[in-house]
Amino acid sequence: ASRGLTSVGMAGGSPESLRQLQAVRDAGNPVRVGFMFYETHFPAVEALGLKSGFGDDLLRLTSIKVFHGNSLTGRTAWLSEPYSDRPGYYGIPPARSQEDLDKAFQQMHDAGWQIATHTNGDREIDMVLTAIERAQAKNPRPDPRHRLEHASIMTQALLDRARKDGVILVFHAYMWEHGEKLESFGEKRLAMMHPYRTALDMGIHVAGHSDSTVSAADPLLRIQDMVTRRGSNGKEYGANQRVTVDEAIKVWTLDGAYATFEEKIKGSITPGKLADFVVLQADPRKVAPDKIKDIVVEATYVGGQVVYSAPAAAEAVRPGATRSAGN
Repeated sequence: ASRGLTSVGMAGGSPESLRQLQAVRDAGNPVRVGFMFYETHFPAVEALGLKSGFGDDLLRLTSIKVFHGNSLTGRTAWLSEPYSDRPGYYGIPPARSQEDLDKAFQQMHDAGWQIATHTNGDREIDMVLTAIERAQAKNPRPDPRHRLEHASIMTQALLDRARKDGVILVFHAYMWEHGEKLESFGEKRLAMMHPYRTALDMGIHVAGHSDSTVSAADPLLRIQDMVTRRGSNGKEYGANQRVTVDEAIKVWTLDGAYATFEEKIKGSITPGKLADFVVLQADPRKVAPDKIKDIVVEATYVGGQVVYSAPAAAEAVRPGATRSAGN
């Protein structure tokens, strides 16, 4: 709440971790939680007849979390062209065949679940989109909103398919922490890495995430990352994919709510919604782009109630940050 988070997503858990979160909710957790079951627990979840959306406004089941592919920063993501600094190396192929992936997706899709798939390399993403397309072709569901988590290395052809399939792209924004690790992918791929600008221009639904602890669960830093595409070393990575501050804020609010089927109750300060919002000491649109991360969260409201209030004294400033002038 001190970082201005009113809702978080737990991207993979078990029935036991869900019970723990239920206890936290009952004890007065100030932050709403969307919960994803790991795919390994899908048989048990299916036996109980649970579906996406089960729960309440404080703890809701959102998705089944699937892993298909490997790591971008770990240089194991499966690519269609070799890594720029390692000829002949394409990364590590996913463990599952297309046939096995298709079968798994069909079962989860038929059971009414939203599928959220960890996938980074373009060859991995191609397989995931194929599985989604085949599942929907066999059992057309209105607006299933399946998600790609990270979707790091995209191509125009993959973006075209994602738009056609109604898939939500949940991109990273972690150039601040990991920009140097991405240089080995080459300028061509950097220009289509976490391509917020291109996807938004195409009308694709996107959302942001931190993948904490891979990068900090700090929306203001993540928004700055999207706006500047600049690492902590001052270098820019894929600057052609920069977005405006307003666009970045929408990605982290209303578009995030859309990604969990909650846009009618969250994501904007609108009559009839849950009244989750934050008060910032400065307007992100009026400070220097590389100072957005330093803006102090003055207060966080969930359900119209204050769940966090910053001390008024100077010690409220984050370590290493410069307090911005208030508006």
